[in-house]
Amino acid sequence: MKITPGRLAAPAVVLAVAIFFAATGIANAGSPPPLCSNQITACGCTIAAPGNYTVENDLDAAQGLTLKGGCIDITGQNITLQVNHHIFGPGSPDCMTSNPKRNAGIGIHVFSTAARVSIFVPVSCGWNYGAESEGEEISWDESASLYDNVGFLFNNATSSSCTSCAAESNITGIEIAGGSGNSFAGGIVASNSQYGFWLNGTQNNTFSAIDSLVNGIAGFYLGCSSTGNVKPSIPCTTTPTTGNSLSSSFAALNSKYGIAVEKGSIYNQFLDNQAAMDTKVDIIDGNGNCIYNQYSTDVFTTKSPKCIE
Repeated sequence: MKITPGRLAAPAVVLAVAIFFAATGIANAGSPPPLCSNQITACGCTIAAPGNYTVENDLDAAQGLTLKGGCIDITGQNITLQVNHHIFGPGSPDCMTSNPKRNAGIGIHVFSTAARVSIFVPVSCGWNYGAESEGEEISWDESASLYDNVGFLFNNATSSSCTSCAAESNITGIEIAGGSGNSFAGGIVASNSQYGFWLNGTQNNTFSAIDSLVNGIAGFYLGCSSTGNVKPSIPCTTTPTTGNSLSSSFAALNSKYGIAVEKGSIYNQFLDNQAAMDTKVDIIDGNGNCIYNQYSTDVFTTKSPKCIE
């Protein structure tokens, strides 16, 4: 058989492309991200095996991300992650300044397959979600989120906790969407442009000893409205926000409300809270009565309706 230039062209192109991909690593772009070693030094890996892990230095989104857009993904069980460093997203190069239009990805993403995970002292900034927690029995301790779209998203999380967490200068500080049985104790959420805490379709969570200050719409908002509409003409059709407890917390200097409950959010309890100097109303319940939610020994200046105590 006579070999012509035309017969050589296609194999030569294939070989050239293969060599290029091998040299650049692009050939593996669709493969699973690498597993994290016990000492993590760069973004773009997944923790799947039980054990103790530490972050050895600041991490940056420019180092590469997982297939789901995370700096660190956690999919396994019985894991402890000690961070003690910053996790920089594309929207904040230093956790001191921000470019919200560049926010993307997730600082630490705990998947629904994860369980019994403890995470200590990460500081995430410049992400879409500083942290997204979907698993069961996930504990966050002394964690902080700055300049993210959502500081912490608890996405259908169950039996999880956030202790002494801080969320500042995000759009929403901490959002709990769906899920149940989570606890939040101590910490501060402040200067978020939408909500400090947003409870959306979630049930039977407890919140205590939290300061929520200088947020754009409300310090604590219970309901599905993203605009703080406490009396919607059509209430939420999703899972109601019910059975939650807020106690011994402080909401002040928020642009509309300190504590706001949307119509249809029912059977929640408020005990020994203080709300002060909020621009519109310190405590407001869109149900228009005190039949569905319980208020007791709260301290405030303004309220609606009048039966709130």
